[in-house]
Amino acid sequence: MLSHHARWNFTSRSRLQAIIDPYARADAFISFGETNVNVEEAYVTFTSLPRACLMRVGKMRADFGKVNTISQSRLPWIDRPLVTNNLVGGEDGIDDAGISLSHFIARQKDGSWKARPRCTRRF
Repeated sequence: MLSHHARWNFTSRSRLQAIIDPYARADAFISFGETNVNVEEAYVTFTSLPRACLMRVGKMRADFGKVNTISQSRLPWIDRPLVTNNLVGGEDGIDDAGISLSHFIARQKDGSWKARPRCTRRF
């Protein structure tokens, strides 16, 4: 039985995406709590750079391991693993404003490689 002091925490998340022009796309992931609004990720992706490069500018999750790229609400378990939580500094993982540049290197024998240097304020 719940006491009259029990409190429920409700959150909802919204994903907004838009094609800005033929060369850029905008993505925003926003969560709404009972008392706050949090921008989880918000970035612009430039898709038509020379040499088949892709550039993202804004607040985004780092490609550091498998778990850091997944938001808290999409994890297949309730909490993040302790190792990941301690290594990347909390439940939000590594997510900060920065620039990311990607380039796929196609290889016939071993598939493809992906090079992605990234510069952020924190790392």
